[in-house]
Amino acid sequence: MFNIPVLLLFSVYPLLPQDSLEGQLPKRDLGVDAFLATYPDYDGQGIRVAVLDTGIDPGHPFLQATPQGTRKIVDWYDATSDGRLDTSYTVSSESDDMIGLSGRKMLLGKWFQANRTYHMGRIDGDFLPGGLTSRIQSDRRADWQENKTSFEEAKARWAANRTEEGTTQTLLEKEISRRMESFQDPGPVWDVLVFQNEETWTVLVDNDQDGDFNEESGLHSFRETGEWATLGDESNLNYCVQVPGDGSLTMIYFDTNGHGTHVAGIIGAWEGEAGRMNGVAPGVEFVAIKIGDGKYGGATSGFSIAKALDYAVEAGCTVANISFGGPSFFADGKEPDAWIIDEARRRGLITVSSAGNEGPTLSTVGAPATARGAFSIAAAVWPDTQKVNYGSLNPTEPVLFDFSSRGPLPTGSLGVDFTAPGAALSSLPSWLGTKGENFNGTSMAAPQASGCVALLQCAANGEGLPHSPTRIYRAMRMGAQPLLGFDWVDQGHGAISMLPSLDALRTLQGIDEDDREYIISVSNPFGTGSGVYIRDLASMNPFETRVNMAPVFEEDASNAEKSSFLRTFRVECESGWVTGPDAFYTSAQGHSFNLRINPAELPEGLSGTRVFLWDVDKPISAGPDVVIPVTVVKPSIVATSSNKDWIRDFQIEPGELSRNYVRVPEGANYVKVKFTQSSKGRNEFRTGAGSVSGFLYEGNRQKRGRFFLDEWGNAEQVVPVEPGTVFEYTIASRWAVNQSADIKLEMEFIGLVAQSSEMVIPAGQGTGYLAVKSLLQSETVTASASLAGVAIPVFAEMEILPDPIRSTVMDGRGMFYGVMEWEQYLPSKSSVSLYTPYSIQTTEIREDLALEVYDYMDRLVERKIVYEWETDLGSMDAGNYRFRLTFPSLGQNALTARFAGSELRVANLHEGLSLFGDLDSAMEESGGLGRLRIPYRGARSIFARVPELDDLPSGQYYYGSVSFKSGEDTLLNLPLRIERPALGSSGSGVVEASAEVNTKAKEAETAYLASLANPETELGVLLEQSRSWQKASPDDPMATLSVLRSLGAASLSQYALQDAPGFLSEFPHYQKEFLEAAPAWNPAQN
Repeated sequence: MFNIPVLLLFSVYPLLPQDSLEGQLPKRDLGVDAFLATYPDYDGQGIRVAVLDTGIDPGHPFLQATPQGTRKIVDWYDATSDGRLDTSYTVSSESDDMIGLSGRKMLLGKWFQANRTYHMGRIDGDFLPGGLTSRIQSDRRADWQENKTSFEEAKARWAANRTEEGTTQTLLEKEISRRMESFQDPGPVWDVLVFQNEETWTVLVDNDQDGDFNEESGLHSFRETGEWATLGDESNLNYCVQVPGDGSLTMIYFDTNGHGTHVAGIIGAWEGEAGRMNGVAPGVEFVAIKIGDGKYGGATSGFSIAKALDYAVEAGCTVANISFGGPSFFADGKEPDAWIIDEARRRGLITVSSAGNEGPTLSTVGAPATARGAFSIAAAVWPDTQKVNYGSLNPTEPVLFDFSSRGPLPTGSLGVDFTAPGAALSSLPSWLGTKGENFNGTSMAAPQASGCVALLQCAANGEGLPHSPTRIYRAMRMGAQPLLGFDWVDQGHGAISMLPSLDALRTLQGIDEDDREYIISVSNPFGTGSGVYIRDLASMNPFETRVNMAPVFEEDASNAEKSSFLRTFRVECESGWVTGPDAFYTSAQGHSFNLRINPAELPEGLSGTRVFLWDVDKPISAGPDVVIPVTVVKPSIVATSSNKDWIRDFQIEPGELSRNYVRVPEGANYVKVKFTQSSKGRNEFRTGAGSVSGFLYEGNRQKRGRFFLDEWGNAEQVVPVEPGTVFEYTIASRWAVNQSADIKLEMEFIGLVAQSSEMVIPAGQGTGYLAVKSLLQSETVTASASLAGVAIPVFAEMEILPDPIRSTVMDGRGMFYGVMEWEQYLPSKSSVSLYTPYSIQTTEIREDLALEVYDYMDRLVERKIVYEWETDLGSMDAGNYRFRLTFPSLGQNALTARFAGSELRVANLHEGLSLFGDLDSAMEESGGLGRLRIPYRGARSIFARVPELDDLPSGQYYYGSVSFKSGEDTLLNLPLRIERPALGSSGSGVVEASAEVNTKAKEAETAYLASLANPETELGVLLEQSRSWQKASPDDPMATLSVLRSLGAASLSQYALQDAPGFLSEFPHYQKEFLEAAPAWNPAQN
C-alpha cells in the first residue's frame, strides 16, 4: 500500500469554525464550505444539472427555489414507462356531471363546457410507487381491522339484547356482515380528466377521491408553469404533469422511491441561509429525468439512460448525475451507454456516475461508471458524519466505505476517478412520511461530485475561464487530496478538493488551450484498457508491456489540423519496479512505447503504481497530460491434498482492509473460507470475495458478507471459483464500532472436474453417463440427479419498431425496439422462468430487456427486466398466456443480429433419477446409491437411468441438474438435459387450451339472468345470485358488473362505489361496458 502524491502544490486556505453537525449533509469534507465562504456568488447559479434517477419530488420544500429566488426544478422528463397514463378514452357531456373510470360520478363545476372533449384516465395502486401502494393497503387493512373489532363488539351486544322477533337481518346488515368476514379493498383510484383550451392542455385529478372537480386546481405543463399538486392526504404524493401530444397520453411525474429526491438534495437543496440540509451547490437548477422505472421495480428500462442524456443535452444541462448502475460482464467501458456518454461529453455535458456498491474486492465498478467519458465516484465517510449520522464514539480519519466498488476495470482502466462523501442526511419525497433521512452508498457520493463540478463551472463562468469537460476533469485531478492508507484502486485520484481545483482551473488558463484528450490502449489478459493490469505472474522475471497512445480529434477535424499535430512527452514512473523511456512523441496517428515491470521484489498481494506523461512544452504547474495506472497482483500458491490449503494470521485495525489473493488450483469449483477472531471484544466485519473472469457472470463469481464476531467466534462462506484465476478475499473491519482484532484466515479448495459442462442424455437413449475426476485429493462422493421441468425454446419472429418514447438521440442515432410475442399454454400450475444463458446480453448489451406476461383476458400478470442468465417469473396458474419480450437497441444492428435468444422453463416435474456407480448396476437397475470413490487425480463414471417421459415437440427438452457432494460440501453442480422429441412435431411449443365448458359458471349465469328477467325476484336473492355467478366466473367482467348493478338496485350503492374502482384494474379493456353500467350505482340526485 502506498500514499498517492499530490500533483499540485496549493496555497493555504482559510479554516472555518468546526461544528460536527455539518456532517449531516457534509460540505466541509471536500472544502465546499470554504469555497462558498470565499466565493459566495459561485454557488452553482446559472448551472443546470440533470438528475437521472427515480425522479424528484416537485413539492419538496428544500427543492422549490434557489438562493436567488428562481425556480429550482425547471423541467421534468420521464425516459421510462413509469409515468405514462393512458387517457385515450374520450367523452363529451351536455351537463356538468359524468361517470369517471373509477365508477364514481364526477361533478365538473367550473371546468364544464358543453361539447368539450374530455380525455379520461385513472390512477390506481398499480400506477403508484410500490412502497406507497403497500403503505396505503396496510393503513386500510388496519382501519378495517379496527372496524371489524367494533362491529363484532356491537354484534355481541345486539345478540345479547335481541328478541325473537328481531332476528331477521336486513340487506344492509347482511352486507356489513359479509364485508367484515375478510379484508377486500381494491385500493385507491383517482379519476383524471384532460382537456385542451386552444393550445393549452389542462389536467384535472380528483385528489381527494370525492368526485368534486370544482374544488380541484387544474395543472398545466410543469416545464412552462412549475405547477404541482398532492394526490390527496392518503397518498401524500406530490406530482406534476405534461401532455405531450393529442391528449391520449398524459405524463404524471413523481419520485418512484425517494432515491432521486435524496440525490437532488445533496447536489443543490436550499433550506435557507445556514441550513444544514443545504446542498453542495444550492444555486443550481434541476432537470428531473426519470430512468428508474417503478413498473420494473426501479430498474432502468428501454435504454432510458441514453434517452435521458439526450434530453439533458437538449435541455441545456452541463452536468448529469447518474447514481445508478450495475455489474457488466466484461466491464470494459464498451457498454451501450458508453457511446451516449461520450457523445454527451462532446456536447459539453459532464456525466458523473456512482462507482457501485459491490466492494471491497478489486474490479467491481459497474456500468455506466465503466465508460471512459464518465466521472466515476467512490464513497468515503469523514469523522463528522461518523459522529452525527452513525453515532460513532470513536471516529476515524476519513475512510472508504467497505461497499464502495474498487478499480481497476478488468481491462486495466482506472475504474474510479474521485472520492467523495458517501453518506448524507438529505431530502425525501413527501409520500415517505419524512422530510429527510440518512442514506449511504456511492449513490450519495456521486451527487457530492456533481455539485462540485457545478461549482467549478459556475466559478469558470464568473471568471471567464475555459471549462470543457476535459479541463474540469484535469483541474479536479490536479486538486484532489489522496486519503491516507488507500490505494488508487480504492479512491482514484483522491478526494475532491474545491479551492485547489479552482486554483488548478485558473492555472490551466493560457497554458493549455488545446484541451487535448488521448486514448491509451494496453492489451491485458482480460481486455484492452487505459492501464496495465496483471492479476497473476508466469514468472518473477521482468517483462514488458506495450502502451499505445493516440490523440483524440473532433469528427470534423481537418487533415491540416491533424498533420500539424506533434507532441513530446516525458515519462515519469512513480515506483522503481516500473520503468519506461525518458520520453516519446506522438503524431495524429498515435505512437507506442514499452513499460518494463520487474515483479521480483514485489510482496505477495496487491501492488499499484502510476506512470505520468508530461508534455515537455508545458510548465510543470499544468500537471501531467496522462496518468496510466499499473496494477499487479502476486497471488499465493496453495498446496492441495492438505486439510487446509491456505492459512494466514494477521491483525486488523478499525477501518482497515485485509486483502488476500490466492491462485485457484485446477479442479476447484468452490473455496470454503473461514476466519476466526482470537482477540477479545465484539467486532463487525464486511467481506468481499471474487475474481476476474472471462467465463462467469458477476453473480457466479462474487460474494459479499457481514459478520459479527466475539472472542473465538468465526464466520464461514463458500464461494464459487474458477480454476486458473486469482481468488480475492478481502476483510474490512468496520470503522464505527470496532477495535483491533487478531484474525486467522483459512481457505480450502474443493471440487471435481466433469468430462463436459452439461450431462446430456440424447433421444432414443434410456441410460446416460458422466465421467468425473478429482484433481485436488481423493474423494468419496454421493451423486444425485433430478428433473425440474421442460425447456421450451422461443421461436417467435421479431418485429423492429421505433422506440415509442424517443426515436432518435444525439442528432439522429436511431432508437429501436425489437418485439417478440408468443403464446404458451400451461397445463398445470408451475414455476416459470425465462432462460437466456447464451445471450450476448450477458456480455456487452447488458441493459433493459423487458418481459411482459398477459393472461387469456389480456390482463398484465407479470412485468420483469430480463437479467443475465435466468429471470424468475414465479408461480403461474394453468391457462393460456401471451409473452411479450422487448429488446431496446441503439441502432438496428444488434436487433438484426438477434443478440439474445431465450427459452421458457416450466418447472412442473421435480422427479429424481436413479444413479449407479457402475454400468452393470445401471443395466440391472440394482444398487442405485450413486456413490463413488475417486482416487487423487483419478476418474470415475456415474450412470443414470431415465424414467418414462412423454415425448416433447421438437426443440423442447427436459432439464434438471446433477450434483456431487462429499458430506455437506457440494463439489460439482451441472445442468442435466434429456431429449425426448416426438416424431413429426412442429416444435412450436404452443399447446392449445382445452375447450371444456365451465358448467357451474353457465348455470350460475343462467340463474341470475332468469331472476333478473323476473320482476318478482327479491333484491336480496338477485344480489346473492349475482355473487354466485361472480364466484363461479371470477374472470368474467359481466359477472362482476352484475354484482355492482345488484348492489345499486338493492340501495347499497355506497358499497358498489367502494368496489367499483377496482373493476378496470381487473378488466382494463372493458371501459365502455363499465361506464354504461355505472349509472346503476350512481343514482341521480334529487
